[in-house]
Amino acid sequence: MRILILGSEGFIGQQVVKLAISEAHHVYGVDLINKTTFEYFYSKLSLLSSDFDLFLSAETFDVIINCSGSGNVSFSLESPLTDFDLNTRSIVIILEAVRKYQRKAKYIHVSSAAVYGNPQTLPISETAPLQPVSPYGYHKWISELVCKEYEALYGLRIAIVRPFSIYGPGLKKQLLWDIFQKANSQDEIVLWGTGEETRDFLFIEDAAKALLKIGTDSNDKFGIYNLAFGQSVTIKCVADLMLESLGWKKKIFFNGVVKEGNPRFWEADISAIRAKGFQPSIALFEGIKLTTHWLLACRTSH
Repeated sequence: MRILILGSEGFIGQQVVKLAISEAHHVYGVDLINKTTFEYFYSKLSLLSSDFDLFLSAETFDVIINCSGSGNVSFSLESPLTDFDLNTRSIVIILEAVRKYQRKAKYIHVSSAAVYGNPQTLPISETAPLQPVSPYGYHKWISELVCKEYEALYGLRIAIVRPFSIYGPGLKKQLLWDIFQKANSQDEIVLWGTGEETRDFLFIEDAAKALLKIGTDSNDKFGIYNLAFGQSVTIKCVADLMLESLGWKKKIFFNGVVKEGNPRFWEADISAIRAKGFQPSIALFEGIKLTTHWLLACRTSH
């Protein structure tokens, strides 16, 4: 298949590119960095520019997977307008170009579990009420409405995926990165919250498999899918696993302050994506081990 990955050089995008190449698809990537590669067709393009229209008008794709945008809750609180541009306005521009030039392509939209906010019940199913607690969550919700608009009114083939906590080698932000950076320089590590907050972690390679599976699936029915392991774990447990994997004896404290925009408890119902044949394969302990190996290698290479 001819597969286009928007945001191909980001954390998720890179893994989708790698997997699609390994499965012998014809892979195209679009992002904002300068890069030369012979493994796939790469173009440096802004998705908000007229150049993107020209690019889509000149090629034919079977699948378009959108891994672009900003994934930073704190940034969205500080700069809501920029976050809106990156996560919402860009979707209108992309889908309008798809409507004009790529109507036969299947479009996979990477949204976020942030649309759920603080859920009333666990596990969270795709039909749960949407009640975001950050500009990022609201903007992802609006982007989903734009997808529904283009599917309902123009007949585009669209699937929406809501990732929960995707982690693994290559992610230079969020919980594991934060713990490692602090543990690397301090004997006592202070983290946000109480430690009892829960998340549903999915290893990056599993996430890429799920996105590609939905993209290459022949079913054209509009669908929304949670992307997670389907199991909750406390932040304290993750921090303990991380230090155990590193073999470091450090003390972890929690400051009791819930960071603005962060939900308290998350656990996903993944029965919809399981019905597509997706099964998470990398357990949390194994995934953390692979991540700590990469983090240690990053430290030694500097």
